This record gives sequence, C-alpha cells and structure tokens, in this order.
Amino acid sequence: MRLYRLLLLLFPAAFRRRFGDDMADAFEDRWRTARRESSAAAVGLWFGTIADIVTHGVAERRAASLARRRHSGRYLMLQQIAQDVRYAVRTFRRRPGFTAVALVTLALGIGANTAIFSVVHAVLIRDLPYPEADRIVRVYEMYQRNRNRGPVNPFTFDRWERESPSFERLAAFVARRATLTGSGNAERLRVYDVMPSFFDVLGVRPALGRPFDDADARTNARVLLMSHRIWTSRFGADPGIVGRTVVLEGEPWIVGGVMPPAFDYPQEAAFWRPLHLSPADRELGRRWYLGVIGRLKPDVSLARAQGSLDLAAEHLARAHPETFDDRNGWLIGLHDDLVSEIGDGLRVLQAIVVIVLLIACANLANLLLAATTARRRELGIRLSAGAGRWRVVRQLLTESLLLASAGGALGVTGAYWGVPLLVRLAPEAIQPTFTEIGVSLPALAFTLAVSALCGLVFGSVPALVASRAEAIDLVRGGAGTRLDAGRSLRTLRSGLIAGEVALAFVLLAGALLLITSVIRLTSQDPGFAKDHLVTAELTLPQDPYAAIDARRAFWNGLMARVQSLPGVTAVAASTALPFSNWESQSGFQIHGRADSPEPLVASVRTVTPGYFEMMSIPVRAGRTFVEADVRAGDSVVVVNDVFARRFFGDAQAVGRHLRTNPRSDRWMTVVGVVGSTRHVALDREPVAELYWPYGQNVPATFILAVRTRGDAPGLPAALRGMVDDLDPRVPVQSIATMTDLIDGTTARRRFHRTLLALFASLAGVLASVGIYGVVTFAVSQRWRELGIRSALGARPAAVTALVMQQVLTPVCAGLVLGWVLGLQVGGVLEAELFGVAPTDAATLSAASAVFLGVAALASYLPARRARRSDPLQILRAE
Repeated sequence: MRLYRLLLLLFPAAFRRRFGDDMADAFEDRWRTARRESSAAAVGLWFGTIADIVTHGVAERRAASLARRRHSGRYLMLQQIAQDVRYAVRTFRRRPGFTAVALVTLALGIGANTAIFSVVHAVLIRDLPYPEADRIVRVYEMYQRNRNRGPVNPFTFDRWERESPSFERLAAFVARRATLTGSGNAERLRVYDVMPSFFDVLGVRPALGRPFDDADARTNARVLLMSHRIWTSRFGADPGIVGRTVVLEGEPWIVGGVMPPAFDYPQEAAFWRPLHLSPADRELGRRWYLGVIGRLKPDVSLARAQGSLDLAAEHLARAHPETFDDRNGWLIGLHDDLVSEIGDGLRVLQAIVVIVLLIACANLANLLLAATTARRRELGIRLSAGAGRWRVVRQLLTESLLLASAGGALGVTGAYWGVPLLVRLAPEAIQPTFTEIGVSLPALAFTLAVSALCGLVFGSVPALVASRAEAIDLVRGGAGTRLDAGRSLRTLRSGLIAGEVALAFVLLAGALLLITSVIRLTSQDPGFAKDHLVTAELTLPQDPYAAIDARRAFWNGLMARVQSLPGVTAVAASTALPFSNWESQSGFQIHGRADSPEPLVASVRTVTPGYFEMMSIPVRAGRTFVEADVRAGDSVVVVNDVFARRFFGDAQAVGRHLRTNPRSDRWMTVVGVVGSTRHVALDREPVAELYWPYGQNVPATFILAVRTRGDAPGLPAALRGMVDDLDPRVPVQSIATMTDLIDGTTARRRFHRTLLALFASLAGVLASVGIYGVVTFAVSQRWRELGIRSALGARPAAVTALVMQQVLTPVCAGLVLGWVLGLQVGGVLEAELFGVAPTDAATLSAASAVFLGVAALASYLPARRARRSDPLQILRAE
C-alpha cells in the first residue's frame, strides 16, 4: 500500500488530509478481492487506479490553484477592471451622441499626430541606411563674410585629407550632367565623379559588380556604377548589365556595377564615375568645386572635428591670406544636411498637431466634466452603497482610457489613409528620397502612448471632481444641486475654454498670415507675360556640334520647325530663362570708369532675336537685338533697368561700352535697356542683368520658350518628335509651362499654408464644439434659476445677455492670451511670410473677430432656447 500512498501525492495536501485514509482503506479492500480472483484482475486494478488518480489528482490541483487565485488581490483587481470595462461600454451605449463626439474628436487629434509623427520619424529620427551613419558628415567651406556655405577648394581638401586627425576617411565628389544615348530616348542625367573612398565613407557596396579602386581612379578608367533606378527604368533590370557598355556624352563607358535600391546619394544620381585628384589638381588656386563627405573616427565628436577644421583654417589663412582669409571649414551630420531644407517645417508641423491634440483634450475634459455632473445621482448611490472613492475614480478613468483607446484605433486608421495623402500633397522639392514614409511600428507605439496620455489627461479632472463630492449631497441633489457648484470648478471650466480659444487662435492667426502672404506673393509681377508659355531645355552633344556653325544650324532649324506648329505664335531661346533654376554671373568693366573698389558683377545670358518681344519684356530705352546683330557679329549687349540704374545712375545707358573679359581689347556697346524680370523666385527682387545676342555666342545648351494661343497639350510630344527627326541624340528635358515653374517656387509656402489652414480649421471646429457644449451644459444647470428670473419679469434680452456673458468672459480671456502667444511665436513663421509682418494687427484682429462671432453664436442658441421655455413648467418640474 506504500505505492498507493505515493500516488495520492498527486492530490493537494488538503484533499489528502480529508480523504486520503478512506481512499487507502477502500483500495486495500478492492486489492484483496482482485488478488483472490486472478493475477490479471490485480494488474488491471493497478492500471485503472493509476489512470484515475493521475486524472483526478491533476484536476483537483488545478481547481485548488484556481480557488487560490480567485481569492487573491490580483484576481479581484482584474475582475473589478473587467466589470469597469463592461459598465463603461454600457454607459457609452446609453449616450451615443456624447460617445460619437468624443471618438471623432479623439480620432482627429490622435490621427493627425500619428500621421505627422510618422513623417517626422521617417525623415528626422530614423537613421540613414548606412552603417554607423551618425559618424558620416558633410563638409563645406564657409564664407565668413556672409556665412554662406559652399564647395571646397582642392588645396583645402588636400590639407584636410593629409593633416586632419578627426576623420577616418574623407572623399571628394564633383557634380556633373551628361547625356545618356543608345538605349531609348536621349536623356540628360546627373552624374557624379567620386573618389574610390566615397563608398567606403558611406559603407555601401554595389548590389551587382564591384566598386571602384584606386587603380581605376589613377588610370582614368572608363568604368562607372549605375543607380538601381536607371538599371530598372532604362535597362529592364538586366542581370547581365555588368560589363556592358553605355554611352555618355557620346563616349563609351563600361558598367562596373549596380548600386542597391536604397542608395541615393547624392540625390537623383544616375551614375558614379571614378575621380582622381592629381598633384596638379591639388595645387593652390582659386577654385572651389568639390563636394566632400567624411567618416569621423569612433571616438571623435562633431564639436571636436569642427575644432580641427577651425585650426586648419587658421593655418591656411596665415599661409595664404589672399585666398583663404575669409574662409573656414564647416561640417554637419549627413542626416542633418539632407533634411536641412525641410526639418524646421516638419518640427513646426508637429508642434501644430500637438496644439490640436491639446485642444481636443481640453474639449473632452469639459465634456466629461459635464457628463460626470449629469451622473451625480448614480455616483452618489455608488458611494452610499460602500464603493470607495478610488473605486469611483477608477471607474471614470477606465471610461476615459477606453474612449482614448477607441479614439486611438480610429486615429491609426485615419493615419494609414492620411500619410500617403500627405506625401502626395507635398511638393516634390521637399520630399526626401533617402527613406520610405509610412505608418511604422514607432508611430504605432507613439499612438499608444498618446492615447494613454490623453485618457489620463482628460479623464483625471472629472474623476477627481467626482471623488471630492459628498455622497449624501449627490443622492439628495435635485436639478438645482450641482456637482461643480464650487467657484474653483467653474474657474477650471472657464480656464479650459480660455486655453482652447488661445491655442486655436494662434493656429488660425498663423493660417491667416500664411494665406495673406501667399496671396501677396503670387500677385507679384514677374516682369514678363507668363501665360501660354511652354519651356524646354535641350543640350547638344559635343560631337558633332563642337563647331559654332553646327550648333547655329541646329538651333535655327529647330526654332523654324517649332514656329510652324499650329497654335504657336512665337519662339525664342535663352541660356537662362526666368524660373529655370539656372543662373550665370560674370564680372565686367565699364569703359572710361576707374576701377571700382568692389567688383562689378551682373547676371549674364544669351538670347535669340525676338526674345524680349516673345516674353513681353518692355523696352525702356534704345532697341533690342535684330537679325543684323546675329549676322554681323557686332559686339552689342542689352541691359535691364536695374543694371542701368545701379551702374549708370541718371546717365544714359544706351551707347555706353563695357567688356566681360579684362584681357580683351574688344568693347561691347549697350544698344538697349529693357525691363527687369524676377529670375529665381517671386520674393526675390530683380538683379542686374546683361544680355548677349545669340550670334556672338552660340551655346550648346538652350532653353526654348514657346508662346501658344491656348494650352496646346500636344506641344511636348510634337517638340520631342521634331528633335528626334533632327538628331535623336539630343535630349529634351524639363518640359513645363512657365506657370508651373513659377508655382514650383511657391509650392512649399502653399503646402505649409494648406496644412496650417486645415489644422487651424480643425482646431476652430473643436474649440467651437467645446464652447457650445459648455454653454449648453451651463444653461441646463441654471435652468431653474433662469426660469425663476423669467417668472419674476426678467426680459428675454437680459436672460440672453446673462448666458452670453458667462461664455464671452473666458473667450475674451483666451483671445488676450492668444494675442500674447501669437506675438511670441510669430517669429517662427517669419521666414515663410512675404509682404506681411508676423504681428500684423489686421490679421490678428480678423482671427479675434472669428472667435468672438463663433462664441456669440454658440452662446446665443442655448440662451434663446432657455428664454423661450415656459417658466411655470420649469418650476413645476422642480
């Protein structure tokens, strides 16, 4: 029987103490009987007994464990939380209107934050796809006089490479453009000549093939690396591309490899070719054309590396003051460099949606406070029945957290829809190419944290208020007894309204400032007729257009063909059309004038005859170019009126002589003065411009300008066809209307205006809903008082004024606070504004008028409903 006793250990100790002896005696009797019957019966009894004890023993232990858990504090806590959740769900079902408003408010606030944080995380927080990317830096030379950063002198780079102790590796690169032919239409692409160490600095290797080595660079080997984008778009992702030949600028290059899909540095690069800086290249000279990246040593900080560049700059300035006296090295993290144009805008946008979320939280805190007040009898009964104050607080917090969780889930759904829309709305110029933007796991974690925080923030105030109330007062209270009768609670509710209004006012004022700015910016006169004007850039290859006559023949033939197209009224060309993202400057001398202490510099461009007439640029004095100037090759120029005023003052500019080459004896005669044009952007003032006639300088790159009678949608295809007929090796690129080019310069401002206006409108709606809800609740709480006033003869206008005063007071306080905040944060938008100050009184007053109107309307409607009620019915109800 000892074995049976061991088997009973499978049962809990309490069970054994109670039933163990009886079970052992019963088994002993059955064992004697089975032995008398047969050995087989005895063996069967043991097998059956073992199976029975194992089954029931495990079951009894499980039941005992469950019983212990049921009596533990943790189980009771979980059970109570489950009860709170079920009760909260029933409460929400009984108040569908309140629940819907709360969920929509939260979904908008949390969804907007999730969407913007997804973009911020992808662009500003997520690391670049390079090993130890935090050690990779971009290095510039800084012009000390104007603090502008620019390219690096090869002599300076040589000093850094040989002497700087901060860098593990340095690499230089040069940006170029080249025409790809031989595989589809000719295309002008970005090509970068890079040192072999370029890919070592970034820690990237080709997906196919091999990288450059020093031998490739020293021997100027005609080998290149191809971007994944070009490999797929132009060569069909051919796996046998390595070793094949491609033609750039009419010369063959061997494909050494294909870079990975995620690699795009510098942005929009199509090919990388080996660069070797020979000793002659590194000699002292006034040449700045190198881009430089570097990888810091593991123990070197950014500040320490900057200090080493400062020391090198001091040595260079002392040794060669005529060249480096006003220059210094300046470095920035590669990630920060890539997002420098969009980082500030994204941070401001994140701050804006946080403001929207704060408004939503304040709004919901007021709504929950009103709802808690309406449930005063229920809460009083719970307290009277023995529920502790923490139990009531936990119930209310559970409801708010449940609301926040549901709102967060809806917000994530909205973010999945909103992020792609946000990316599509963003101008191409501010979209990063080094990362994919979408709702990521960090964004979901952010949403979870924000939802929990919102639940605690807007649920804590009503919960704490309810915990302070006395149960007997809540149970006895009728319509006239208020949970928030204390002055402190009324002040709190008014403070929430004032805070909502102040934050919403800041957003609305900012949106109005940006709208005013964009309207004034786009109304600027560019100095020419921009409508019905189509532009296209063409570049002739070196072979067979090395001779001027060959280039002239091509341009003449092309413009004659384009002129014959239906709907085309005029054709001209320039080396630098306005808003073409291209500018060329040259120094010059004026005949008969002593050398100026400062160099005379003007923007220069070559134009064809009829250019000024086609662009509708007015002639201020003299004449423009004619065909005789082209045929005779006379040295004549045309200047704009800014040039004439700046360099000739009140004197007559026509007939004066100047030259751009100080070593030449040939002077150019000014034959005309034309109006000035805005060349780079609408917010940039026109600069001095100098025009050369097409006959004196026939460029390889021209930008055609075609004036049409209408929109001419078929013009791009016709233009490409004409160029292919003349020479299929000539790429046609950047075909666009002048209106689109100008709009591109204002795209970032218009994008920021649109987003700020959207979020300001959302904030205004939330604030309006909050104001209306508080007024409605306040009227319902004072229903008996208003009825008594009416019964005693109060005029309806007096009742309306009483209600409106209760709301307009915190609204006006919020507007005062909003003005203070607006004046403080107005400088954030100053860089985005044009023609309007960040403290513009008219704009701030308009925003104030909007909120006063909304507050007056929101308070008038409940007040009108209250004054139209029958006071006798109100008193009978009491």
